[in-house]
Amino acid sequence: MSLAQMLVALLLVWGCLIKTIPTMIEVFKTDVTEVAVAAYVRKKLMANYDLKEVSFDVQDCDHVLRIESHKVDSMQVITDMEALGLQCSVLPD
Repeated sequence: MSLAQMLVALLLVWGCLIKTIPTMIEVFKTDVTEVAVAAYVRKKLMANYDLKEVSFDVQDCDHVLRIESHKVDSMQVITDMEALGLQCSVLPD
């Protein structure tokens, strides 16, 4: 087996292992009501953290921010949102 083939095999195994790591979803109440602001915040969060998905529902009464990741640091997300001048709190289950 060539070195390239070994690397491809290793990457395939690594990809399978990553997919088995449990994903958690954290949901936040925010004051984000505009799609443009939601897009900006989403871009910032995706750039700063290893997140699988970030989405907003600006039409929901709680203006929901939903983050899907292998690990979500809720307090850091809240701190970052507040640094942008936005309100954010974890929605209880």
